[in-house]
Amino acid sequence: MKRGWIVVAAGLAVAALRCSDPAKPEASVPEPPAMAAVSGPASVNAPPQIAQKAGEILTYFNFVQTTLGDLSGSDPAVNSNIYLWEIPTGSGTIVKKIKAVRRSDGSVDWTVVLNGQLADSTRYNDRQLFIGKAAEDNRSQSWTFYDLLTGAITHKISWNRDKNGALQLDDTFAALNAVWHLDNARDGSGSYSFTLGGVKQFTATWRGDGSGSFVDHTSSGAAESWE
Repeated sequence: MKRGWIVVAAGLAVAALRCSDPAKPEASVPEPPAMAAVSGPASVNAPPQIAQKAGEILTYFNFVQTTLGDLSGSDPAVNSNIYLWEIPTGSGTIVKKIKAVRRSDGSVDWTVVLNGQLADSTRYNDRQLFIGKAAEDNRSQSWTFYDLLTGAITHKISWNRDKNGALQLDDTFAALNAVWHLDNARDGSGSYSFTLGGVKQFTATWRGDGSGSFVDHTSSGAAESWE
């Protein structure tokens, strides 16, 4: 009988130890990442194509935010580290399917596809809208955008911040083999370059007050400045 009580006591002790172990917290549902703020020089005399490109990039970032902005209103289906939302768009029978995959390093992969039919009979069957990745600390992101008609990649935007908080961004347009590079430092200074088919077309650098210089490599190739 004494032996039986010892066994019971030992079992209760093990159970108590198990209960005292802190439970591993479940990973929270991924939230849409904050997008980077991108800008050109703070001067009205700067070459206009710099601010124009920054504006185009912000338009795509706003598109990502708007597309992922519906997530707060619904709960996803969860399968381990995979989160899936299916949200009607209100356009015909189109449903927006958003998938988030949390990786072991804390980063999150995002995929958005469309399914269904528009009022004009255009039908989408897992047609990709864009895919992306955001680092856990949100110091880097990459996004790939697709043509809804052909399914081909249109362009890719990737950015990261260095230890000083400076932003480096590349926008690659696949069809033309064109690359725009934009740097934004925290003091307002920065740089810009446009390369087409591997050949430099335009470069510029500017100071925190917005003044700077540029080189149009398709013209004279001489440096010109602005205030």
